[in-house]
Amino acid sequence: MIEAVSVPHIVPLDDILPDEPLLMMGAGPVPIPQRVAAANSIVINHLGDTMSKVIEQVKDMGRYVFQTRSSHVMGVGGPGSAAMEMAIANLVHPGDKVLCICNGYFSKRMADMVARVRGEATVIEVPGLESASVELVERELRKTRYDAITLVQGETSNTVCNHSLDRIARAARELGCLVIVDAVCTLSTMPLEMDNWQIDAVITGGQKGLSSIPGVSLLAFSERAWAKKIAVRTDLPFHWCLDAQLADKFWNQKSYHYTAPVSGILALHEALRLVCAETPCPSASIATSTAPKRCRPVSRPWAWNCWWPSSTGSTR
Repeated sequence: MIEAVSVPHIVPLDDILPDEPLLMMGAGPVPIPQRVAAANSIVINHLGDTMSKVIEQVKDMGRYVFQTRSSHVMGVGGPGSAAMEMAIANLVHPGDKVLCICNGYFSKRMADMVARVRGEATVIEVPGLESASVELVERELRKTRYDAITLVQGETSNTVCNHSLDRIARAARELGCLVIVDAVCTLSTMPLEMDNWQIDAVITGGQKGLSSIPGVSLLAFSERAWAKKIAVRTDLPFHWCLDAQLADKFWNQKSYHYTAPVSGILALHEALRLVCAETPCPSASIATSTAPKRCRPVSRPWAWNCWWPSSTGSTR
């Protein structure tokens, strides 16, 4: 007979955590406001009228921070990389040709995800910690027909910012490409205008610029991308949890996909509400009026006026 597993000796969290809260100075997670922490301690039913009202407001606030009028704003239970994979798994079909602009670790992760859903990734390595130039990208796009491009707005691993993102996105759109953008470390800290810049998918995590908790992420699909790649899809995507058609049942049809991370969604709601309260303006230039060539974090008065340094430490 196999001996039963005995109860392990466990040290309580009170004896592990420091007496004072850690001041985290990396790219993320970042210290969170008390209202966000309090919301994260609440558990409610993941279906029903209360949750539906929360979800509607999360989508409304999401449209503000993404600067989009798209009806396809949704969350995902998982890190920013889950939102990244959700965008790619739904917009890149097997055999699609994708131009992947790589400035560092996380932009290369997007190229890896393209390959995993059986897309054909062509990688442009931008040298010397430089921003991708419009000319470089446009020259490559004209060599062959691409279905999509992927790029980061800000590369968490080395602080490089693709400050010509708006022009690159518009050039790609003119050549018929879907544009997929990672804004995990830049959304709400740098200007980003999804509709005006003609971006088809923007992904972000909760734990960086939004000052929420890790584990619940947000993304938006353009109406064009949804109609072209998601609404008409008949073959099954590679991921069940990340299937946008199934996620739409919860986020837009008040139905069921999987048990939603309710506490994390409530935390994200409060984080977004605080961002909206800070920035009652029509533009998504939430943190700065001019995007710098390298990501420079910003001061948040409701997050203890900390200055977040451009660290290479990160979580996705």
